[in-house]
Amino acid sequence: MDDAFVAYMILWAAILVYFLLASIDFGAGFFHLLSLRRREGAEVRRALHAYVNPRWEVTNVFLVMTVVAAAAFFPGLVGVLGTVLLIPVSLVVILFVIRGSFLVFEYYGGERRLFAAVYAVAGLLILPLLSVVLTLIIDNPVTVQGGVPSFDIFSPLARPVTYVTALLAFSGQILLSGVLALVYDPRPEDRGLYRTPVLVSAGAVAALGLVELALLDASASYAFDAMMTLLPVMVATGVLFGVAVYLIWRGIRREALAALWLIVAVDTLALMTFAYAHYPYLIYPDITASAVLAGSAMFSALLVVLVLGLVVVVPSLVYLNYVFRSEQSY
Repeated sequence: MDDAFVAYMILWAAILVYFLLASIDFGAGFFHLLSLRRREGAEVRRALHAYVNPRWEVTNVFLVMTVVAAAAFFPGLVGVLGTVLLIPVSLVVILFVIRGSFLVFEYYGGERRLFAAVYAVAGLLILPLLSVVLTLIIDNPVTVQGGVPSFDIFSPLARPVTYVTALLAFSGQILLSGVLALVYDPRPEDRGLYRTPVLVSAGAVAALGLVELALLDASASYAFDAMMTLLPVMVATGVLFGVAVYLIWRGIRREALAALWLIVAVDTLALMTFAYAHYPYLIYPDITASAVLAGSAMFSALLVVLVLGLVVVVPSLVYLNYVFRSEQSY
């Protein structure tokens, strides 16, 4: 494996970890909204907080890691990304501010439905908005004139893949967060609150995934053809997804944990399959990983620092999760 491929896959691994953690965090907002209409909604929210609290504090660590990895490993990409991502990232930052503000309002101002609703909806919109970035790298909407990149901000609105990808991210976060809620919430009377939306979102993910493949075949045949060379992996992904949905449908709490790990495996295989198929492009067709990669000395130094950082961070996050789970007040 060359340096460009290693750096490229590290970047996508950071994206994957952020997607998984953010889905758990933001997807809980959907069930937070549903709980507002239940008489015992406070108990539901207590269960949601039990698995959100140890994660929302650290989720954005991996968002920062993704941005830093992109800028450090691929410095030649910074100018283009600064142009392409200016609008969507600015909107995401605004949503983060709104979500965090109304979370504080709800915590200190009492459980008011308006505060809870704004907090939940703002979070649910973040991943779909970020997912639009994936549609931008498939078919390059950037033009460079005189060394200055320009970008038509309305170009993604004219492509169906934009909406399908956003809906896929929206459904995926509800699915992953809902399955984890089935693991954490011990109250039998709450299971219907999670199980039905999880099954509906699973159906939506399956349907939207197939539509996404069809759109890739039409608009990004280079990626679709590469993915077809990994057909056994894609079939295995579908089988694992089917098994996970079956376990959820059975409605047995002890099987929810197995379903959760299967969903994580499915997300990992699906995203990394796309990443592999998209290589060597960072933004198709003009920007390849090798063309904008940092020098070999910088790459080696970054790799060492990344490994050392993960050695410190990962055990810390595991311990943080243990502390939150053992503290009954959460």
